[in-house]
Amino acid sequence: MIQLGHQLGITVTGEGIETPEQATRLTALGCTEGQGFLFFRPIPSDQFRREFAADPDQAIQADQDFAPRTARPTA
Repeated sequence: MIQLGHQLGITVTGEGIETPEQATRLTALGCTEGQGFLFFRPIPSDQFRREFAADPDQAIQADQDFAPRTARPTA
């Protein structure tokens, strides 16, 4: 799957990586992106904004950031 993704020009992301061994194996297989508990545990959205926003005071509230979007009909 990793090779196929690369051949199609798609970024391939390994998900659910929990151990260094899993990360090493995926890297050896050519996977260059990954996410999972090994890298960071889930945190509340307000904590995320405080820690990662360039200017937390200007960050949009989570309910606005992740509000469900309804599909608009096309003409």
